[in-house]
Amino acid sequence: MRETISNYTVFDVETPNSKNDSICSIGIVRVEDDKVVYSNHFYVDPEDRFDYFNTQLHGINSSMVRGQRKFPGLWEEISTYFLDQVVIAHNANFDLKVLSKCFINHDIDVPNFYNACTLKLSRRWVGELSHHKLDDMCRHFSVRLQNHHNALDDALACQGVFECLKGLYGSSYDDVEVYNMREPYVKKVDKPVLAKSLHELTGLLEGMAADGFFDGLERVRLRKWMETHKRYVRSQPYKEILPWLNEILIQGRVAKEDIDRLRKYSHNMEGALVYGRNTQSIQELKGLIEGIECNQIISKDEFVCLWQWLTKNSHLAGDYSYDLVLKQMKEFNKKEFLNPNEEKILLEVFRKVINPVVKNQECEKDFTGKKVCLTGNFARGSKSEVALEIEACGGTVTKTVTLSTDILIVGAEGDPKWSYGNYGGKVKRAMEIQAKGNSIKIVSEEDYYKSRD
Repeated sequence: MRETISNYTVFDVETPNSKNDSICSIGIVRVEDDKVVYSNHFYVDPEDRFDYFNTQLHGINSSMVRGQRKFPGLWEEISTYFLDQVVIAHNANFDLKVLSKCFINHDIDVPNFYNACTLKLSRRWVGELSHHKLDDMCRHFSVRLQNHHNALDDALACQGVFECLKGLYGSSYDDVEVYNMREPYVKKVDKPVLAKSLHELTGLLEGMAADGFFDGLERVRLRKWMETHKRYVRSQPYKEILPWLNEILIQGRVAKEDIDRLRKYSHNMEGALVYGRNTQSIQELKGLIEGIECNQIISKDEFVCLWQWLTKNSHLAGDYSYDLVLKQMKEFNKKEFLNPNEEKILLEVFRKVINPVVKNQECEKDFTGKKVCLTGNFARGSKSEVALEIEACGGTVTKTVTLSTDILIVGAEGDPKWSYGNYGGKVKRAMEIQAKGNSIKIVSEEDYYKSRD
C-alpha cells in the first residue's frame, strides 16, 4: 500500500513581467496531518518592472509592492515551509523555475525542491477532461477558487484539488520528484540598459573623485548604484564590476585609473554603439553631476572638473542639458569658491538635468482643448487606459511632443530603456520647448491621479 502525503506545503507565485525571474506575490498553505495549519499571502518587491499584461492578470502594480520586503528577506521567513518539505503547486515546474531564478539573481544557493504537481497528476488521472488548468480542476471537483491569480487563493484551491486527487486516486510519496532547473540561467541585461548604466557610472565616479575626497554620502550613492544592479551579479560585465566597486568602498578612494578603465570598458563592450556619441556623453554628464551633487556641496575642484569636462565635450553644444549646465557655469566661472546662493542655483540646475519631473504640481481636471502626450510606463494602468480617461475629459492625446503640446504626463514606472536615466526623448523635447518660453507642463503620474481622485 502506497503511503499518502499528509504533510506538505502548497504555494503559488505571481510575477511582475514576462521575464518570469522575479516575484511580486506568493501564497503559502501548510498542511500537517491532513489539516491546514498555516496560510499566508505576501507581497514582494520584485526590484523590476511591471508589464501591463501581468498587472491585468493579477491586479498587482508597483505602488502595491513599494516598501514591501525583497526576496532575500522574505525567504528567511518562509524557507521553513520549503526546505526538506514536500511542496505542491499547479504546474509546479513554472513556479519552481521562477523561484530558482530568484535564488540565482540574489546569489542564494538553489535548494532541492521535493515536489508534486497537481497539473501532472490531473492529466494522469482525470483523462476525461480535455483541459486541466487550475480553474478547470476546481470546477470538476467543486473546489472553491475565490479570486483566480491571487496567489493565496490559488494555493488554497490547489490544496483542495490535491486533496481530491489524493482521496480518489491515492497520491503518495511515489509521486514526489526532485526539481532541477535543466537549462543554465544567467539574468540577461538589455544592451541599452547596460550601456547607459556604465556610461552613468563612469561619470558618477569621476564626479566623486573630483575633489580628492570620498565621503559618507558619496559612499551611500555608490552603494545605491550597486544595490540597483546587484541582481545582475552573475552577468557580465557586472560580475566583474561589482567586486571592483566593493574594493573602491574598502579603500575609500576613487583613482583616475579606475575611471579610465571603466570608460575604456564601456566603450569597447558588446552593444556599446547602441547609443550615439552625443547620447553616451549626456549619460556620462548625468552621472558626473550626480557624483558632484550627492553631498550637496560643490567644491572648487569639482567645479573645475565639470568645467573641463564641458570644454572637452563641446560636441554637445545645442543639447538642452549641456547648454543649461554650461550657461550657468559660465555665469559663475571664477577662481574663488561659489557663495551659498550661487551653489544653490547650480545645484538646482543639476536637479533639472538629473530628473526634470517635479512632484506636487497641479494638474488639470478638465482637459478640454488640451493636447496631452504620455511617456513611460504607468503604475495604475496602461497608456491606453490613461489616454481614454483624458479623452473622456475633452483632451486630445498625441504620440509626440510638439510646440502645440500642452501637457506631458510621465508614468511612475518610467522605462528602463530611457536614454537619459530618469527620462527619455519626450521629456527632453518638452524641456527644450520650455526653455524657449513655451508653457508646456511636465506632470508626474502621481500628480495626474491626485487631480482625478
